[in-house]
Amino acid sequence: MPIFYSYFQTKFVGILLVLGLFTANKAWAQDKLIFINPTKGKLIEAKPGDFLIIKYKGYLGQTEFYKQTLLEIKDSSFVIGMYSFSEGSFFEKENPYKEINFKDVQAFRRRSIGGSISKSLLGLGAAVGSILVLDQLNENRNNSTLANLGISLGVGLSINFGLNLLFPDKPKYQTKEGWYIESIKN
Repeated sequence: MPIFYSYFQTKFVGILLVLGLFTANKAWAQDKLIFINPTKGKLIEAKPGDFLIIKYKGYLGQTEFYKQTLLEIKDSSFVIGMYSFSEGSFFEKENPYKEINFKDVQAFRRRSIGGSISKSLLGLGAAVGSILVLDQLNENRNNSTLANLGISLGVGLSINFGLNLLFPDKPKYQTKEGWYIESIKN
């Protein structure tokens, strides 16, 4: 009897281990949006959480731009918008999102989560730096208040201009150049 019991116990543990590995693989697997240009040999992957800048043909045929986080990937479309923190919250009504068909996309750019965070932190640093420059100028009292304000504004604007050069918000890749979109479901 103990050998018979041990055999089934081993099989049961083996089945649980295989099911556990399969479940873990499905839990960690992510859907991906793949932008492909076979003529240039380029491939760009976007996964939920990445920031997308999209130029697309809207509902009435007008050209629209939308910049937001990739939330969901479907078979022939994707959803971009902002994460909603809780059901029925005040912010849920304010969170716009768009579902865009692959065939409607005219141009795109993907920015990783790290790039989005870097741009935000550098922008915050620019704001703090601008305030510190203004404070330092006011302490020295070499210039008038209006001149100090102009210098501080110039510093802040030049830093933000530099940020926009480093992290542009214009779509970079055009679908008319041979790009097309596919979704990969894991």
